[in-house]
Amino acid sequence: MLEGNLQSISVSGLLQLLANESGYGYLITIKSGTNTAQIYIIKGVLIDARFGILEGVDALAEIITWSEGNFKVEAIVSSVHKNFIGSIKCNLTDINTFQSQCLFLNRINVGLGQEIVPSLNFGQEVWQEALYIQPLKKIDFAVLGWITDGRTMRQAISEMKIDLKEAIGILYRLI
Repeated sequence: MLEGNLQSISVSGLLQLLANESGYGYLITIKSGTNTAQIYIIKGVLIDARFGILEGVDALAEIITWSEGNFKVEAIVSSVHKNFIGSIKCNLTDINTFQSQCLFLNRINVGLGQEIVPSLNFGQEVWQEALYIQPLKKIDFAVLGWITDGRTMRQAISEMKIDLKEAIGILYRLI
């Protein structure tokens, strides 16, 4: 069992750390004030998250921004995680940037639940120059075309069938 404080490690950093232990299954319980959440990682794959009545990506969108609270990590025995069915199924072992992208988005206070709006610089020379530094992918342009007032990346995950790490990457590149 591992215990700690979110002031020592971010939620995304904890997820990345445990995902790198890909032969095991873990239940992470996080308590922040009166809130309690659970995240399941099995064999390097983020399987599910639960917070109150929220499940899956909706729960994770809330949890991933927490910066205060305590966590406890417990091993899940292999007989339990063989039959575990979750709603996220995001492999974190093949990506080194998930944590750094989450930290950047947290630092500038941008989350999956916030409205996406086009930049005032969209299409301008400054925007085009930024494309050389951080090129956009085809999916990024699909999200740009999908944006209308009031839409969030959480909705894009659901409506466009984008997985969590791709959604974080898109948000990171679009910012």
